[in-house]
Amino acid sequence: MISSASHGDKSINALHILTLWSFAVAQPLYDLLAQYPTFFIAHDAGVREILGFTLLCSIVLPTILALLIVCVGFLNQVIYRGLHYFLILILIILIILPALKEVPQLSGTTLITVALFLGSFGMFGYARSQTLREISTICSIAIFIFPSLFLFYSPISSLIYPRTEAIHQDITIEDPISIVMVVFDEFSGTHLLDENENIDAVRYPNFSALAEDSHWFPNATMVADATHKSVPSILTGTYYRDDEGRGKIPALVDYPLNMFTLYDRAYTLNVREPITKLLPKQIRSNKTGWFQKNVSIIRDASIVYSHIVSPDYLAKNLPDVTQNWRDFLADKPSTEKVDVKTFLKEAGKAREKDKKMGFRINPFTEFLASIHHTEKPSLNFIHLVFPHTPYEYLPSGQRYHRIDLTKLKNGAWDTDGRHAKIGFQRHLLQLGYTDTLIGDLVEKLRIEGLYDKSLIIITADHGVSFRPGHPHRSVDEHTMGGMMPVPLFIKLPHQKKGVINKRRVSTIDILPTIAEVTGITLPWQIDGYSVFDSDAPERSKVLVNNNWSQKKNLSFEYSDLESSKVQSLQRMLSWFGSGASRVNGLWEIGPKRKLIGQRVGQTLSPQPFPFHVKLDQEVFFQAVDNEADSYPAFLSGKIIASDHAAISDGVAVAVNQQIEATAEVSDSGDFATMLPKSALKGGKNSIEVFLLSIEESGDIQLLQSNQKKNVYRLDGEQLFNVTSEESVLIQPQLISGHMTGFQINERNETASAEGWAVDVTREKLVDEVIIFLDEKSVYAGKPTIDRADSGKGKHNNRLSQSSFSITLPQEMLDDVKAVRVFATLNGVASELTYGE
Repeated sequence: MISSASHGDKSINALHILTLWSFAVAQPLYDLLAQYPTFFIAHDAGVREILGFTLLCSIVLPTILALLIVCVGFLNQVIYRGLHYFLILILIILIILPALKEVPQLSGTTLITVALFLGSFGMFGYARSQTLREISTICSIAIFIFPSLFLFYSPISSLIYPRTEAIHQDITIEDPISIVMVVFDEFSGTHLLDENENIDAVRYPNFSALAEDSHWFPNATMVADATHKSVPSILTGTYYRDDEGRGKIPALVDYPLNMFTLYDRAYTLNVREPITKLLPKQIRSNKTGWFQKNVSIIRDASIVYSHIVSPDYLAKNLPDVTQNWRDFLADKPSTEKVDVKTFLKEAGKAREKDKKMGFRINPFTEFLASIHHTEKPSLNFIHLVFPHTPYEYLPSGQRYHRIDLTKLKNGAWDTDGRHAKIGFQRHLLQLGYTDTLIGDLVEKLRIEGLYDKSLIIITADHGVSFRPGHPHRSVDEHTMGGMMPVPLFIKLPHQKKGVINKRRVSTIDILPTIAEVTGITLPWQIDGYSVFDSDAPERSKVLVNNNWSQKKNLSFEYSDLESSKVQSLQRMLSWFGSGASRVNGLWEIGPKRKLIGQRVGQTLSPQPFPFHVKLDQEVFFQAVDNEADSYPAFLSGKIIASDHAAISDGVAVAVNQQIEATAEVSDSGDFATMLPKSALKGGKNSIEVFLLSIEESGDIQLLQSNQKKNVYRLDGEQLFNVTSEESVLIQPQLISGHMTGFQINERNETASAEGWAVDVTREKLVDEVIIFLDEKSVYAGKPTIDRADSGKGKHNNRLSQSSFSITLPQEMLDDVKAVRVFATLNGVASELTYGE
């Protein structure tokens, strides 16, 4: 029996809700975001936005919840008490979940069960004990303490009460020339090289051409492996250092002396900085309104909080928050599951958005358009978050559908190298498009008459590593060969001849170099030197800040860096070759590459073998447009075979009867590969996957699946199998199953249909699931995904793999009026309806 004391004053109950909310939601979120003020910088959040976010997080949201429950109390006291205690239970669970996640022995359902048990114990204790309720009242002071600490005693305080504003410099510029500077992101200078340690002119012709007109520094290195530390270092000429024991904020408040405040009075500033905010406020061009900023902050903060409280097995389905500082939904871009009518409506809206896409390159396009000849010399600067993940661009500039990097565990690659290799491949293909952007920049500068007479600097904030078993983005003694080298090209005004300068330079040397070329003396203490200062001391060690794993400043001998750099280069060349040594090396990365280009049925004679192939993107190849903005270059799938030893030698992928790629296969049967543009013809393409069998003699044998490739058409009350020329009678509800959801993936330009189908009565899996868009069949294949309750009541584990998920390109949904899904078994079919 619950004590009558628990039915006390509704205002006290409401106060307790606000108190528990502070511990469950506000404090964990404040604690995490206080460590990363760059989150607010990237959202361009000022005092109003941060105060609004804090007010909403600590007061508005819990007050709304409490008031709703109080209102119910005026209508029905019993429901009121039930809702009040239920909310108390949820909040207690949310309080203890982050702590339980740290217990190694607890995972999955065990963790949820323990959290539910402890939460229930706490809730009943709160309901029965007047003492606990009084303690809750006393703890209500946390409602004000937590936001106060966040706003006034954390690094966020510098954004609320800036200690200093921009320090403008009155300087004399002897040579006021225009400056053009591009800082790329996640771009290793090592990856531009060929086997002779020259720029690979075949794969990167525009970088090679730029080097012929500029000073190229092949030994340039970064100073930090995180953008919010490295970019300010570039713009100030100083190493990253904590400020009085706290991390610096990548904004004007902590970097009042920087390149922009140095030149803002004498130059026209044309600046794009998406992550840092070092530009003086009075010359920022802010197109985002207050409401839009707050919506973005709240949306992204909600995702961050979901990571804080979600068990690992649920958190892996959330958008990634480790690769960017904002717009996290861009890495998990999907709407909620909806019914088919809403699905088609949303697909139309998404297609309209897709026509305006190119969102990652838009900042660069806008930057190019903004470069003009001006009366005053201009400083044109952009930090472009490219070729940073996600990898989705081909060298042509076409986008393939965004696929997340796989098998990154705590930011590190798996040890077998399979995923590191394909991740590296996709990075280099995107780097090929980065080369195209350089060509566009040079062309624009020539058109504006600025190329010859400007100072042009091209660099990157940090590199990236693809060493198996080691971090993707964190610098250490194992990854420094890929992480630390960055491209650095400096073209002086009127320079006509390229120079390869092998000095040990750093990105902190860029600003003092600009100062020397423009004829000024920097009015603050710096760590860098002009790259053209022959009296500057030669560095024996390279200093770098590790932001991710070790979180401290590191020092490496240059000899060790050189050795690691050579290893990184040799790894790249062993996997892909160079443009000269292996023309198609970026596409031919699988086993037994000599098969590529051979015709099936001519030089190759496949043998039948009992296995099936589930292709994730098979539908994408039915209507290829080689000139469209998107192009289906990525192919992945799963081999389903009873003998796992048979898949150990990999697979070969034939497109229109010609082998175009080979790929390694994981122990679970997964494989992935990239298809070159030359592989696909316009219109419909036939894709077939063969197992590779390497015989003792070394000969290669292709194994062909006995899987049928059926094509259907609707014919009144039956389906007609075009392949076998047999009819399949449609009988309603003979086969159990439902469509459980339709989903639009806006940023990925895809759509998916999910459901399950099984003959429970006869205890059989269905033969095929068939999808029609209006009258056109676009998919036919077996369900292959586990559904735990599909055999409910029958105790038949054989029925578990009865679910399916089919991904479609959004363009296939243009003008579609209906989506119909059928399941077939033994010559009959049933249409699946929407529902659970």
